[in-house]
Amino acid sequence: MMIVNAIRMRSLVARFLAWVLIAAVVFESFSFFCRLVCMVLGENESWLLLSNIESQMFFSSAAIAPIFALLWMFSWVIWPLRFFLRLYKTKVHRDTKAGRKKAFLDEFVKTVRSALDKAFRPVGCGLDSKMLMVASFVLVILVTVYPYMPSLNPSGKFVGVDTPYYKRQLMELDLFDDFYGVAHKVFFQSSDRPLSLSLLFLGWKLTWFSAGQAVQFSPILLGLLLVLATYFFVRQAGFNGFYASLTMLFTVASYHITVGMYGGLLANWISLVFLYLFGGFVFVGLKKGSWRFCAIALVFQSLLLFSHANTWDMSMGILSVFFLVLFLEWLVKHDNSFRPLMLLVILIVGVSLNILRNLALGIGLGTVEAAGVGESGVSLVNIKNLWQTLILSLGSQMGISFMNPILLFLAGLGGLAVALDNRLASRFLMVCLIVSSIPFIFGDQVVQTRILYDLPVHVFSIFGLVVLLSFVERLVKDEKVKERISFLLVVLVIFVNFNYALRCSFYLTQVDFFPVR
Repeated sequence: MMIVNAIRMRSLVARFLAWVLIAAVVFESFSFFCRLVCMVLGENESWLLLSNIESQMFFSSAAIAPIFALLWMFSWVIWPLRFFLRLYKTKVHRDTKAGRKKAFLDEFVKTVRSALDKAFRPVGCGLDSKMLMVASFVLVILVTVYPYMPSLNPSGKFVGVDTPYYKRQLMELDLFDDFYGVAHKVFFQSSDRPLSLSLLFLGWKLTWFSAGQAVQFSPILLGLLLVLATYFFVRQAGFNGFYASLTMLFTVASYHITVGMYGGLLANWISLVFLYLFGGFVFVGLKKGSWRFCAIALVFQSLLLFSHANTWDMSMGILSVFFLVLFLEWLVKHDNSFRPLMLLVILIVGVSLNILRNLALGIGLGTVEAAGVGESGVSLVNIKNLWQTLILSLGSQMGISFMNPILLFLAGLGGLAVALDNRLASRFLMVCLIVSSIPFIFGDQVVQTRILYDLPVHVFSIFGLVVLLSFVERLVKDEKVKERISFLLVVLVIFVNFNYALRCSFYLTQVDFFPVR
């Protein structure tokens, strides 16, 4: 009788959860609709009322966002703990209590790994995937155009901290009559981002826009390119068509877009596009053992170096540790020797190219840009104020753009998942966190936000969502209720994230940006 009552209680709880999710989805979808209406009709108290309530509810969880960020950054610590767990398992057979702990841990790991299997299980790009792709393209245009809608920004004021800087750079480049003058200025006066400035200048000259308009509306193109580059990266990493398309949607709602718009981080944004293309070709080269794809990866690595040197520095640090992981794996298993060899070649060519660049420009040897940031922003003192610094990094360093507790929570759950997985893509993502976490806790706001912006938070959050759905499937027995809850959970996360994206875009219209350089 007790078992029957327990089953009934679990069924009632599941149905109640489904109704709660329905109410939450309706609320978030209406809030999203209100933001769209405001885009057409302008600010209106009636339409903004529901959106303001949703915003207050969203920011009520802001206090725990730093916890999620730290859990995400240090989720990799489970990886070395796995070896101790294996030793622990051999000693629990005679201990009933320890046996129950072992069973729980085994069940947790099994659930996580089976969840990731769904993301990597081969599935073609069906109708759902194509709809997600189209929605991603439409929504990224919507988010990037939103702050310039006449109803919200009637004066047409610029958006983005660094927007005046890039406008001024383009106008100065336009004063030169020859290619040599332009090349000399971008390489010797902006040595950390010459390619980015050159691409922006070329894009401006190919359009009928003014320099200011070319800079202001470049996030539209950059947003589309980032979505496509992310899709390529996760597909080569092994994602199936559906989850790769869902990652595109998460890219639009990630802080790569919102922070990029607030800060006017055009060079960093361009470098992210090259970074994901570089990573995608590295993956396909490692999987197929092809030097041809290795050569293509080297091309994008070079473009990354000349588009934003700080992002290149971080990527090389990650790639170096990834090489060590694969090299140690080869020493133990004596298998796949080609993989560490390919990474070693990429590292050697990359370092050599950086040395040649520095010698040609007369800026010294080594990773000059990273060293400059490290000297000014990394200190043992910062760890004492880690919590306060992290609150400022998430809440005010880039307006409200980093403050997305839902995304950070899912990323943290995704970080735990990749630490328990043995796939090549999971090990790479785990290395990303290992390399980033140490300077993160010793860094100031500038260092923390640079690290956060360059990490693939949207990829981690997809893993987290997949794991969350897997736990729902294990806890809910009724198939219809299970499907309903899973579907509602995905829709809710999407609407919450897109309300966040439009909220950040609307916030840009309320800020008076001034030149900072």
